[in-house]
Amino acid sequence: MNEDLVAQFARDMDHLYQIEKKLGRTHRRLKRMLTEHGPVEAARLLVNKKNTEGLRNLQEDGLLTISVEAHVSNPKYSSLFDEATVRRAGDKLAALREGRELPEEPEKVLVRELKKLAKAAGTELSVERIESDLAAYIDDLQQTATERSDRTASVPTLEIARGEERPL
Repeated sequence: MNEDLVAQFARDMDHLYQIEKKLGRTHRRLKRMLTEHGPVEAARLLVNKKNTEGLRNLQEDGLLTISVEAHVSNPKYSSLFDEATVRRAGDKLAALREGRELPEEPEKVLVRELKKLAKAAGTELSVERIESDLAAYIDDLQQTATERSDRTASVPTLEIARGEERPL
């Protein structure tokens, strides 16, 4: 990762925090996340969360251009993030500008769609069961990949809804 670009992004995130503080909105969560995770990971986590109180506050003040989402979707910084995070940041900004509902978290969309399929098939399906079955499926894939990795030099990764990468 380009260290100069990360440093500039960190300064911009601190600037955002300082502006919110001047507006009387001390978002301790933002400051804590920046400290605990660093600016890039904190931004990724914030963009991928449904809670958008800070983003809505900035919209009310006409300051969407300084939001975390605006920085993540900015071509200057987009190389610091995966494609899905950049797209989600842009989608959230577009939804607010157009007065639409914010896009749902990918994980919730997956659960809802699986429940619809289960209902159509006449089966009851709980969130816990979906998570359990998905975890078991990922474990099976990892087991298979581990067995194959003995024969190959590199193992591709699977990016799951939470943005984690796990070996296949």
